[in-house]
Amino acid sequence: MPRTGNNYIAMGIYADQTIGQHYPPSREYPQVKLIDSLRASKKYCISFYVSPADSTCYYTTSSV
Repeated sequence: MPRTGNNYIAMGIYADQTIGQHYPPSREYPQVKLIDSLRASKKYCISFYVSPADSTCYYTTSSV
């Protein structure tokens, strides 16, 4: 279940070429409708929660 709300996004990130070579190249663009306009020269930060899929073999718990 989602932590809040009722939506999920799926992302596949491959750093190891031996794993990534089995999947076609792709790009994903998560989007959300903003409640206000972005302003020039202002810094913004996004955050999100990660929930590995049941079939996930590897993932990280690191944050930046």
